[in-house]
Amino acid sequence: MLFMGGMAIGAWWASRRSTNWRYPLLAYAAIELLIGLLGLAFDGIFQGVTGWAYAHLLPSLEGQGATALRWGLATVLVLPQCVLLGATFPLMSAGYLRVQPQAQGEVLAGLYFANSIGAAAGALASTYLLLPALGLPGAVMVAGALNVLVAALIYPLARAGEPGGGPSENPTVPGGAGRADRTVAAVLCIALLTGASSFVYEITWVRMLSLALGTTLHSFELMLAAFIAGIAFGGLWLRHRADRMASPLRAAGWVQVLMGLAALASMFVYAQAFEWVGWLMRVIVRSAEGYGLYSVASAVIAVLVMFPAAFFAGMTLPLLTLALLRQGRGEKVIGQVYAFNTVGAIVGVLAAVHVLMPMLGLKYALLVAAVVDVGLGVWLLWPGGGVGVGAGSRVWRPTVATHQGQRVATHRESRVASHQEQEQVPTQQDQVATDREPVVSYRGAALAVGLGVAGVIAAVALVRFDPLVLSSSVYRHGGARLHDSAKMLFFKDGQTATVSVFETDRGAGPVRSIATNGKVDAGMTVSVDQEPSGDESTMVLLGALPLALGHGFERVGVIGFGSGLTTHTLLGDPRVGQVDTVEIEPAMVEGARLFGDRVSRAYDDPRSHIVIDDAKAHFAGSGRRYDLIISEPSNPWVGGTASLFSDEFYAFVPGQLNDGGLFVQWLQLYEITPELVSSVLDGLVDHFSDVRAYLANDSDLIIVATPKGKLPELNAGVFEHPALRAELARVGVHGLDDLRDTYAMGDAALRAYLALYPSPRHSDYHPILTLRAPIARFQQGYVGDVESIMTAPWPLTRAWGGPEPRVPPAEGAQLNLQVLQRRSTAYLLSQRLQHGADLPGGGDHALADALRSLGERCELEITPLETAGLVFFLAGETVPFLAPAEREALWVRPTWRPCPLRDPTVIDALALVSAAATDDHAQVLESGQRLLEGPHSVGLLADARSGYYLFGAMQYAAWASGDTVLARALSDRYWNSLGTDARASGRLRLLTYMAALGKQER
Repeated sequence: MLFMGGMAIGAWWASRRSTNWRYPLLAYAAIELLIGLLGLAFDGIFQGVTGWAYAHLLPSLEGQGATALRWGLATVLVLPQCVLLGATFPLMSAGYLRVQPQAQGEVLAGLYFANSIGAAAGALASTYLLLPALGLPGAVMVAGALNVLVAALIYPLARAGEPGGGPSENPTVPGGAGRADRTVAAVLCIALLTGASSFVYEITWVRMLSLALGTTLHSFELMLAAFIAGIAFGGLWLRHRADRMASPLRAAGWVQVLMGLAALASMFVYAQAFEWVGWLMRVIVRSAEGYGLYSVASAVIAVLVMFPAAFFAGMTLPLLTLALLRQGRGEKVIGQVYAFNTVGAIVGVLAAVHVLMPMLGLKYALLVAAVVDVGLGVWLLWPGGGVGVGAGSRVWRPTVATHQGQRVATHRESRVASHQEQEQVPTQQDQVATDREPVVSYRGAALAVGLGVAGVIAAVALVRFDPLVLSSSVYRHGGARLHDSAKMLFFKDGQTATVSVFETDRGAGPVRSIATNGKVDAGMTVSVDQEPSGDESTMVLLGALPLALGHGFERVGVIGFGSGLTTHTLLGDPRVGQVDTVEIEPAMVEGARLFGDRVSRAYDDPRSHIVIDDAKAHFAGSGRRYDLIISEPSNPWVGGTASLFSDEFYAFVPGQLNDGGLFVQWLQLYEITPELVSSVLDGLVDHFSDVRAYLANDSDLIIVATPKGKLPELNAGVFEHPALRAELARVGVHGLDDLRDTYAMGDAALRAYLALYPSPRHSDYHPILTLRAPIARFQQGYVGDVESIMTAPWPLTRAWGGPEPRVPPAEGAQLNLQVLQRRSTAYLLSQRLQHGADLPGGGDHALADALRSLGERCELEITPLETAGLVFFLAGETVPFLAPAEREALWVRPTWRPCPLRDPTVIDALALVSAAATDDHAQVLESGQRLLEGPHSVGLLADARSGYYLFGAMQYAAWASGDTVLARALSDRYWNSLGTDARASGRLRLLTYMAALGKQER
């Protein structure tokens, strides 16, 4: 709003001042230079002022005071440049018109095209070129440099303009000055209303296309470029036609009608967009190149929806301005029309966001704007409508007159002599039938009314925006409609997003989900008797883990409401004082009520406070610090969300925490790459002294951090409270040991992860995540390293701070399923399975049975290399997941190999595993060294099973022994001899890096 408001002020100021300037192009050059200098200095000024304000001013304010300060800062930092920008188009137009006064329409339309096409190119260049290469500061500086360049290029031309006070005003509209003033007022009103309708189109189209193409920075910029390009080409089409038009206002009337009809037609096109996107997602290869093709196709879809109406919108300002110029109103009308149109844009944005979309929905918001445009067209076409389109309309051509020795542009009334204009303008003989002209005008207005009514009826009757289609998230999965079992329970076009709640049942029971712009943010089973969803474990653990690390929190802040389950879980602990849940979209809170009793405490508990605000702004202006802050926004690829994963945000959070306070961050491991995870972790670990990672399920990471000191150990206090205990039991966490099983990596491992996957740090000023996360989503990236560390063939999690394996692991705990499977492998290796017995599926039962059989038949040494591979593979499947006594029984005193051994390869392989089972690191290194120097060393290292385990076991022993020299020597000598799969393993690379680094405590 500040941007558009500043533009309007600048345009109006230029309209008041330009006629008094001898050289408007010189003023334009000076303004461009000033804008450029401000752009070059903006980043330093912005960071200095906002940093000082957030550190010293906002903490002392809250409520309205904090809001007023934020608006004040934005006004001071942004408004001056916006005012200057608003003056540029009127000044360049006025200066150019003085150079070519005989081609007013061509000048206005041509400049409008050039200005608009430059804006479209700038939007694309900033997103696809400047931001990736230079970041926000660099992009702003490039823009500033371009402004300076424009000023330098314009300056030599500036004195070529017509000197003097500019064209004099000479209103010669039939009916006198009063009629002329009414015409000006009517035209300015039309400029305002058409600006409002155009921006209602833009806002609704962007929201609509976000549901089909995805809410990403890339898709938004493509939509914006398509809209502005349509405006630009409308001006281009008009450029060589405007000066031949008999009545610009009559032409503008038809343009308004056609614009409204094109907007209505866009609904029909949009209704097919989901099928098109679904087809694209099914046929395009999910690669970086495929994403480029998808982006091009997205741009085509955006053009098909937006371009026709935007094309007509690009003609309105030149035509309205030209009409007033021909009436002798002077060049000041350029700024006036521009200013009123810009004010209309502000009105349109506010109306769309706060009134039309929330009250009427996307379809009818668009329809209302189309009706406004058709109505404006009818007003312009209606004879005697007060806009000067009726009988006696004249065409005005400028001529040259002399005024005080200077050549100035004035106007005189003239008839058009060209053949084209004779067809449009009544000749002198035709004036005998002046009573016919109103008939023609009435017919035109009647036709416009008929077309508008037909278009509205067709749109209402034939186009349906099916909520099951709009909520399909087709840009992720390729399905253009939700599953046939889906039932839409809630659908609302909110102020910032379209929120839906729907229920699906694919055989395992109904699941209720809440989505923003089609992207599901949370899903829960309807009945507590059903197996919980993965989202439930994430939301419950987001609340329970920090509670288990402390002994109560007086004040808790939660970023993102989602389903409300995290807030509900927190309030199940009576030790929690107040929970402030900050959500930017009110419809999200409204829709989540449909989860009912599952989230009731978030709504009904008096300790729960739901705040509708931007998260960072709320915390900065709350005036009080928190004991715990939990951040669970939407996925990082969603436009606007990545700022909650930025370096600046993590630098900001510690200042909002009390001493001993905790910060919890949710981070997805699906639709993302390890490098992007590293770009987030890099900023987080840098601003916190101790960080731990827990895994809620196979794809949701929960990071807990403290800005000072060390994180406490988990305690069992959360299980003392029935409400909280019930929530945890539902997701398979029955006690403290289950909670400990979610541990994935400690501080040292997380910091090593950054070296394993080096990436630039995500920042608000260098938005790595914003730019690359949409590509990772398209490619369906997945980070499996975290879970693979928890299931590594060496006890990495235990060594890096995790718990010892338990006997037996609790049944029903989601994360213990793999442990159960591996325990069954150990059982089968130690003894034959009795008839009728059953074991958990998924274990390597066939390999265990094969090794046991070879041992019982004394055939282990027949193929030593193959035996070593079996031994190493099964050791990796059992040793890290068994209690010490079980490990010793299986590998140190085995009953499955009763025969004596002679082959050194088999002996050393079994000796290495026996040593690993008892944490005898020196023996692991000794046995491993003999294997690496033995006759089968090349085969062992190259084998996918044996080389992987052998090298990793030795690196783990070197790390546990603190022998960094040996670890580096092993890596230098043997790394390249490993198989490709082993060298590609993230957990082996992480182990190797940490072994070379040694045990380091912060």
